[in-house]
Amino acid sequence: MSKEMIVRALMSGLNLTKKDSSNAYDIVMSTIKSTLETSQSIRLHNVGTLHVIQCAEKKYHNPKTGDLETLPPKKRVRFRSSKKLLSIINS
Repeated sequence: MSKEMIVRALMSGLNLTKKDSSNAYDIVMSTIKSTLETSQSIRLHNVGTLHVIQCAEKKYHNPKTGDLETLPPKKRVRFRSSKKLLSIINS
């Protein structure tokens, strides 16, 4: 689902103008981004949880040179779906 589709759904569901719907979408997305930047979790009721995890450094073989190289540790965003969402999807 694209931003445009979400904006249209907001327009029809809440009787907002396209500009207001787009602004609401932008505010929600910027709030999610800023929350994840501070490594806090975001719980979406009946949908799931977005959380930041720290991945350890990894060693891998470079296929071009054959050398053993190291990827530095980094943070990643993970999504864990709620039981209710899983039951809806799997029914």
